[in-house]
Amino acid sequence: MPEAVPKAPESTAKGGETWIARLALRFTVFTEKWLPDALGFVLVGTFLILALGLVSGEKLLGAPADPTATSGFGLVDAWGQGFWSLITFTLQMAMIIIGGYAVAVSPPVERLIARLAARPRTPRGAITFTAAVAMLTAYANWAFSLVFTAILAKEIARRVPGMDYRALGAMAFLGLGTVWAQGLSGSAALQVASAGLSPESVQKVIAEGRGSGLIPLTDTIFLWQGVLATAVVFVLAVGMAWLLSPAPEHARTAERLGIDLGPALDRQQRPENRLARPGEWIEHSPVFTILLFLLGAWYLARHSRTPPAIRSTPWT
Repeated sequence: MPEAVPKAPESTAKGGETWIARLALRFTVFTEKWLPDALGFVLVGTFLILALGLVSGEKLLGAPADPTATSGFGLVDAWGQGFWSLITFTLQMAMIIIGGYAVAVSPPVERLIARLAARPRTPRGAITFTAAVAMLTAYANWAFSLVFTAILAKEIARRVPGMDYRALGAMAFLGLGTVWAQGLSGSAALQVASAGLSPESVQKVIAEGRGSGLIPLTDTIFLWQGVLATAVVFVLAVGMAWLLSPAPEHARTAERLGIDLGPALDRQQRPENRLARPGEWIEHSPVFTILLFLLGAWYLARHSRTPPAIRSTPWT
């Protein structure tokens, strides 16, 4: 059961903890007690929508299932077809997260994380620092930020005593709640900059004199108004992270939550570089990783030869 948050003494209220932090602690107690995890929301939402469909007059079972049908089926078949229609999207998300993880746990990035984690000295400074890093990395790429800042937060929790692990974890994902959509991997800006057109289609539209049909990034995320708004959001979010930091006497550390953080990155024992089988050489050799990077860079270079989305071009 979640522990009740004791009322903050007057000295704490004036010094180590703000009223915003105390309010946040109250909401934390409520959510820990009543809200399920993400899978719980999915399960409840699935059957809630099913019930609403029945109440609105939809049939539970329609005509015999037809993989090519687009209408005339019941709620059961609608759920099944809708579930499998998400495969493309879920594969994209899985590849993004896997790619972000591969970059975040590479030795150079691990060394960078270890250096960054050594900077904060106090719990409040660590929470604020994590929030800033989360937003900066999310501006560059939201998937990388998810993994990079999560590993950074875990590393900071090992080094800074008295750290509230709940607040630290929340700040690690702050980038997705603030600046990512206005960043380089923002879905809306990238969608209108490509409009789902193939390079051949774009060239055909331009050749026909109909403009590019695209809205370049210079007209979306790189407008000075958008950059200024993102900077304002960044400053406000960092300030809120500072104010939301709980006092040490109210903090719930990773140890109190039963979380084993393991050894620090710079203290982990690396396996000896002795490969017993040829298959292990393929798995651990950097050769294929470098070749794969070059292949991807080659593709991106060819793909960017079409009218660059980052450059202002006529559009209709």
